[in-house]
Amino acid sequence: MYQLIRFPGVLRDESTQIPSIELDLNLGERRYKEPIVRGSRYCAPGRLVPAHANNILEPALRLAGLLYVDALVPDEPRTLNGYAVLLGLLTTAIDTILKHLAARGWEYEDDAAFDDGLPAMAVMKPVLIWIGLTGPEAHWIVMADRDAGDMSSIHPYYPQGILIPHYAANETPLPQVLVPFVAVLLLPIPIAFVTSRLIKPSLGGLDRFAVCWFALGAFLHCCFESYFVWNHATLAGLQSLFAQAWKEYALSDSRYLTSDPFVVCVEALSVMIWGPISLSVTFAILSGSRLRHPLQLIICVGHLYGVALYYSTSLAERALVGTLHSRPEVLYFWVYYVGFNAPWVVVPLILLVQSLRAMSRAFQALEEKETAEAALASRKGDAATSEGKKTR
Repeated sequence: MYQLIRFPGVLRDESTQIPSIELDLNLGERRYKEPIVRGSRYCAPGRLVPAHANNILEPALRLAGLLYVDALVPDEPRTLNGYAVLLGLLTTAIDTILKHLAARGWEYEDDAAFDDGLPAMAVMKPVLIWIGLTGPEAHWIVMADRDAGDMSSIHPYYPQGILIPHYAANETPLPQVLVPFVAVLLLPIPIAFVTSRLIKPSLGGLDRFAVCWFALGAFLHCCFESYFVWNHATLAGLQSLFAQAWKEYALSDSRYLTSDPFVVCVEALSVMIWGPISLSVTFAILSGSRLRHPLQLIICVGHLYGVALYYSTSLAERALVGTLHSRPEVLYFWVYYVGFNAPWVVVPLILLVQSLRAMSRAFQALEEKETAEAALASRKGDAATSEGKKTR
């Protein structure tokens, strides 16, 4: 590992200097170099601050900081094209520095005598070595991706430039996706409503609503979300109805197209646990089972906890490191991201309160029954004692 000497951050006066950074220079074959180059991050050109006129090192330091140090810009998206552009700019800046160093003499190690802002050449070596190693590799990758028609970093999702493997834009116009999708999505509701009227016409309004709600939840968990779990690795390139619906929703949360571990795990648990429990609660309501409210309480708490984690992880990334997974438009953030998930907060809260009250009444009735039985047993015992005394 080669120790890279301390350099200023992306914004010299506002960033924290990093004492030392290690970079593996034993890159070897392309199969080892390519992941390193593809994994590098870049900062949007608009974030670059103009260099001071009397310091020719400033542009190179800023560009180098953007290119080779993950820790300096951890919240920026990854894109190969932007990376290649910055490499070109840095190459030009380095050429200027080399010419200047050659003019003043390479043997000087004390940069205090110079007013051009350049440090000793020993300090510049790590940057020059890194550019020499990775520059050609970045160029090769860009050319190969263009020849292969790789569009993985060209898409409408946030953060901009994030790599989405296999990405292909939806081929069907949005209305032609939404109409059949919504029709399929809502199909369990009328089926559950009619079934509840036939099997148990005496159900109250809230209980009938619960039947429809849990039937819808069972369909979403077992069908729609299971499609995501099964196809998450290639979802971005698929053109089925469910895939195009997921890609439309992903405009509000791109984690669904990048196989984000948290999202995949949460959805997998929903498929394996919440789907079957939703179906069980539906049948429990229709059959009058005593398990209805314990199961309903469990799934309501599970939904509330899942939504809390889903919201908090994304919003925490936004607040702490500035990573936006949702497009900023009102439709995508407030309607898709907030609005589409809000029912899984409101409805479970209502049904949770219903279950708590039902279970509280059941326990109260049980306590009253036990108290009454104890009192009856006590009276019978007193009566038996009195009879025994009379007999004697």
